[in-house]
Amino acid sequence: MTGSVRRLLTEVAPQDEAFRAQWANLFASDVFWPGLTHEALSGYVRKYEVEWPLRVLACLRELTETGTYDPTLARFRDARRRLKKGVVVDYLLGGFTAYPGLRQALRLAYSPKLRNLIGHNEYVMEHDAVRAIDGTFAQTGTEVWQRTQALMAVQNALVWLESTAGREPAVLAPCGVLSVGWMPLDADDVPHLVVMQLAAFRRYSPSAAWLDAAVVHVTADRAETKLGAARVRGGRLEPTLVGVLAQLRNTQRLRCEVVSVAPCLHAPGLTHRAYDFPWGRFCETDEPTAVREVPVRVIDGAARDPHES
Repeated sequence: MTGSVRRLLTEVAPQDEAFRAQWANLFASDVFWPGLTHEALSGYVRKYEVEWPLRVLACLRELTETGTYDPTLARFRDARRRLKKGVVVDYLLGGFTAYPGLRQALRLAYSPKLRNLIGHNEYVMEHDAVRAIDGTFAQTGTEVWQRTQALMAVQNALVWLESTAGREPAVLAPCGVLSVGWMPLDADDVPHLVVMQLAAFRRYSPSAAWLDAAVVHVTADRAETKLGAARVRGGRLEPTLVGVLAQLRNTQRLRCEVVSVAPCLHAPGLTHRAYDFPWGRFCETDEPTAVREVPVRVIDGAARDPHES
């Protein structure tokens, strides 16, 4: 079975151009939950229709039940070789009985009835609920949001698996740094930086041992920060940062707080600490913050990071 799993990751899991195009469409508009709106319903359908996760899951079900799989999914294709997504979804919802957690997530994420109502414009929205015109199906806004969350969780888990399969923890530990935030100078004048790292990567190194040094590249209007082996993160050179940079040059020390964050799945309007990034809203997890004081250099000129496009 282990060899078959490796083959599945090689043959099926690599993301193709079609997936990247469909995935990019999911972020063409507001990625936050705006409440039950026509756009929110359309967003659910766009996410539902992404083909690559369906292919991976179909092969995975066949592999777990038979020990082998057909990477072409020939029996799920029409005469023009297009994937019959409805048939695949039915196949997925009927499987994974040995994996109740995954089975429950799939049944919540993929609702053919809801998808068909929205796709065929056969619904009415009223009183924060969506229902079929003929009254045969209805969901509240909360229920639609729960389905959207489940779909996000399933698909993001597969994306993460494909991105990290076979990579060593030491390589993954510095990944997932979404943002850095400079704080006002402390009483001891040691510059202080808050580092937001995705929880999935944070757990590879709870102490953030990968963060052993820092380099800050300064241009006329930007400051770009390189922390250990993580990717460069930067932004505009704000006036409040000028004094911090001067102190960095003087002390050559930087105190970093590495905070674990994850996509925010809290109900809209709930009061909690959340952060808005270009990729969506994130909030802190319960992992302890790692505090590290590291040597830092300040260099004039933009950073050159081979990882950045």
